[in-house]
Amino acid sequence: MNSRISIVAIAISLALSGCATTGVEQTGRPVECNVHQPVCPIVPVTVVPDPVVGCKVTMAGDVDVSGPDHHIFWELNATSPYTFAPNDGIFIKPNSNPADQFSPSEPGQSGKKFGLRDKNSVHGTYSYPYGIKVMDGSTACAVFDPTIINRG
Repeated sequence: MNSRISIVAIAISLALSGCATTGVEQTGRPVECNVHQPVCPIVPVTVVPDPVVGCKVTMAGDVDVSGPDHHIFWELNATSPYTFAPNDGIFIKPNSNPADQFSPSEPGQSGKKFGLRDKNSVHGTYSYPYGIKVMDGSTACAVFDPTIINRG
């Protein structure tokens, strides 16, 4: 009886650990934009195959923006087989853009680059969750959910 309970407990633990695996990972310091950079440094995005979720998106960290009117661009490695979703490769989460601080930029023609214009016109510090949507052919990878931090 105890061995059955142990086997069931192990099976449940393994199943739940697979559910806890996300398709996202932050690997370092935030990308920083300041008042002297109207175009922020490129935010490198990496995608790797993952046996649990299909593919996993990683990047250094959140995007930290100081001062008004920036253009932020995210870029996949040119040799990567993955591309940004054509219309919403980078998107601000619903109900997270109350002052219309963000507007889309044109996605790169190769699908390897995607951008947003960040007005950052509201005084104070605000966090805006956003999503990174990457495609593996016609299949979407798990959406990555980092944050843009505006310091206006």
